[in-house]
Formats: sequence, C-alpha cells, structure tokens
Amino acid sequence: MNGNMHMSAISTENTQRAASGLRQSARLMLPRRLQRFFAERDGAAAIEFAFVVPIMLVMLFGTFELSQAIETNKKAGRGASLIADLVTQQAVITKSELVAIAELGAAALAPYNRDNPEVEMVGIQVTNEPTPRALVVWSQRVVNGAGSRHLTVGSTITIPTQLMIRNTFIVKAGLRVKYFPATAHVINSQVNGRRGIQMGETYHLRPRTSPTVTCPDC
Repeated sequence: MNGNMHMSAISTENTQRAASGLRQSARLMLPRRLQRFFAERDGAAAIEFAFVVPIMLVMLFGTFELSQAIETNKKAGRGASLIADLVTQQAVITKSELVAIAELGAAALAPYNRDNPEVEMVGIQVTNEPTPRALVVWSQRVVNGAGSRHLTVGSTITIPTQLMIRNTFIVKAGLRVKYFPATAHVINSQVNGRRGIQMGETYHLRPRTSPTVTCPDC
C-alpha cells in the first residue's frame, strides 16, 4: 500500500513538472513585448474609463433632453390656456387682435426657438336643435405672425361631448409646436426628417363677458 501511495505521489509531481515546463516553453515562444503586454495591469483603469464615459454621457444628455421636453410641453399648455382666456374675455375681436394674442401665447415657449409654434383659434356655435351640432363661426390659424382662416364658416367641428349644450358658444384655442432635441438640432437640425415630437394643448372655454365672441373680419 505504501508503495502505491509513493508511486502516485511521484506521478503527480511529474505531471506538475511537465505542466510547468509547458508554461515556461510557451512563455519563451512569445516575444518579450507580448509577454510584457499580458503582464501589464496599469492600463486597466483607462480601459474601464473608456467603457464607462460614453454610457455616462448618454445618460447625462438623455436626462437633459427629457427635462427640456417636459418643460416645453408644459409651456405649450400654458400658452394655449393664456390664448383661450384672453379671447373669451372679449365680446368683439378683430383678426389683428387674434394675431397679437396668438403671438403673446407663443412667447410663453421662450427660450425654446427650434420650431415656429402654430396657434389655432375657433369660434364655435352649438345649434339649438334636438340633436345639436357644433358649427364654425370664425377661425384663425397663426404661424410665424401671419393669420389666416383655415376652417369654412358653417362647417361642422368636433368638440367634447360634455360641451354639446344647445344654443351655446364656445371658443377653441390650441397651441402646437414640434420639439427637436438640442443635441440633434446642433447636428444639422435633423430629427427623423424634421418630424420632431409634436407637443401642445387645446382648450375649450365659454365667453366670459357676453353670450358670444364675434370676429367681423375673420
């Protein structure tokens, strides 16, 4: 039995010596520069830094763009609310006054200026019929300071069901703008073929000081 154990120990020792010899031979076969390269550990931190920095930059710019987009959307809502509130305070309003109010509402988007906002204002009369209809009385669309009629007078328009009350007047005001991320705007202002992200809000309000809001020259 002792003899067998002795032979096993000799065999294990010989195997370890052979493996060590193979490793040493492999080292000798490699050029010395490669040996130093594989043994070097000083550049590990630089390599880790190179992997981590792009991820950190993406997270940084992503957080910045997300916060800017949310803020722009909120400003668009505030601008639309301001427009609707100012229009419904008038009993009679002109086209030039509507354009001025639209410009005032669009100014709420500042300092965002990567797209021209579009403002829509519509005077709507709900008919006094058993099944009431919402009809366009006047309309104005304002883009970049220029106003134009964009809906046919007397045409039907869709409004929320809860506002379909017979013989009532409603003012619809909306502000829409496309959000283009700042990083993409810098790079040639190209985001999916200039489609951007549509943002905005629409309000339906009743006149404050009179039964209707008329616009003779709209």
